[in-house]
Amino acid sequence: MIRPINSLSDLLYDQLSSFPFHNLNLLNGTLSPIGGTCFDHALKLKELLEAKGFVAKLHEAEVCMTGEVTHRLVSVIIEDRIIYLDTGSGWPTGFIIDPKSSELQHQTAGVNFQLINNADHVLVRRFDGARWLDMNRIFLAKQDEDTILDKFKERYKQTLPFSSELRLSWLEGESFFRIANDTLSIFGRGVEERITLTPIEILKRVEKTLFSELIPDLSRYLERKI
Repeated sequence: MIRPINSLSDLLYDQLSSFPFHNLNLLNGTLSPIGGTCFDHALKLKELLEAKGFVAKLHEAEVCMTGEVTHRLVSVIIEDRIIYLDTGSGWPTGFIIDPKSSELQHQTAGVNFQLINNADHVLVRRFDGARWLDMNRIFLAKQDEDTILDKFKERYKQTLPFSSELRLSWLEGESFFRIANDTLSIFGRGVEERITLTPIEILKRVEKTLFSELIPDLSRYLERKI
């Protein structure tokens, strides 16, 4: 039997906590044993959903920063309608994206999001403390999953906003951690703390997480920065 919609929040939270977003595969030309960018997240999320009996398919969205359709998430058929789930934005987008819902404001670990529903797409926005930033535009038209899957091997040849510097983020309890280049941002309870880290400090910080499998690939990248 299909679970009610509310239970999906736990699944999203678990993936954001146990499957980190990172671009080490892109930076190193390797395949890390855990986590990855949006495509990796979407495939993992689809697998988890299908194991629980959901009808889930890969879906593509436009990255507003680049204007390219290079973001992958998952569409889910539930209660005779289609909703969207996304753990691979690099931010804690751990909420249900329902084009027919009136719930348009969401917050995870102090990070605020807004949904703008349109006739043919949903716009996902994030508040950066000063203004709303357009993140992803999810088009509602049906898409062909095989066509999306065909792009997996070539996913890093497209225009990406993080092609040349480290991105690593994860949810930990009620806090969200995001490393961008040499800056660690910690979000929680509406407060953002920023800390500049050396490569050694980045490695030590990640060593304290649950993602020990990432250490070899992270070390390989950071060795070039020392």
